[in-house]
Amino acid sequence: MLITQLDLAGLSDDQVRRMVVALRDSAEGAPVSARRYTDRHAAALVRALNNRHRALAVAELDLLEDEESEGELIDRRG
Repeated sequence: MLITQLDLAGLSDDQVRRMVVALRDSAEGAPVSARRYTDRHAAALVRALNNRHRALAVAELDLLEDEESEGELIDRRG
């Protein structure tokens, strides 16, 4: 199962975490095949959330290493 960043667009990290917890809770007592499906779905959500964090960290590093910005905040007010 693959969940992309577009699937998570508009959802906060906490909302995604609640979805994972709800999926795990719903798997309790379910038949094995249904439990495997919800486990895969929950794992895909966690992977997508981790990918989001990784992408944000890379973007932050790119900004910090930008030679033109010289690592300073730009004040455009005057």
